[in-house]
Amino acid sequence: MDSQSNWNISNILSASRIILLVPILFFLFYGIEEWKIVLVILVSIATLTDFLDGYFARKFNQITELGKILDPIADKICVGALAFSLVLLGKIPLWFFLVVIVRDVLILFGGLYVKSKSNIVLQSNQLGKWTVGIVSLTIFLSLFENSFARIYLSTCVAISVAMLILSFVLYLSRFLKILKTT
Repeated sequence: MDSQSNWNISNILSASRIILLVPILFFLFYGIEEWKIVLVILVSIATLTDFLDGYFARKFNQITELGKILDPIADKICVGALAFSLVLLGKIPLWFFLVVIVRDVLILFGGLYVKSKSNIVLQSNQLGKWTVGIVSLTIFLSLFENSFARIYLSTCVAISVAMLILSFVLYLSRFLKILKTT
């Protein structure tokens, strides 16, 4: 497949998520309170691109090898950078960030290992997508200082950790299954 056919709407949306990270981090660290709405809108747009990239890939039958790699990498970069930033700002606990990062790094290296042994690039599974969504909601809620968001933040952290662990176990199972057949 030529490189031009790789740049479809889905892959552009995945790449835009990484690009949006620059203004998101700027407003997170340097934005004044009156500009917080801009931060919330940018995070919302970035989160929306995560759902739309997969939708368009399936709808227009534009699933590419680049997309199978770019989408989860964009997720990992954005979630990791935002979570780390929120740890630095004291908005989420360090242990939560570490759970997110350790899971993502293990899945990334596991996927690279499976690709090297079987030449198969695994797509994100449905639970993995839901997990990123819940972690994104957790990050989103941490942007707010009100008691409503704080109540739900604790619940989202707990649900996120459970989903991170479960999705890791399912990814590991898929990796092992493929490696057994090769």
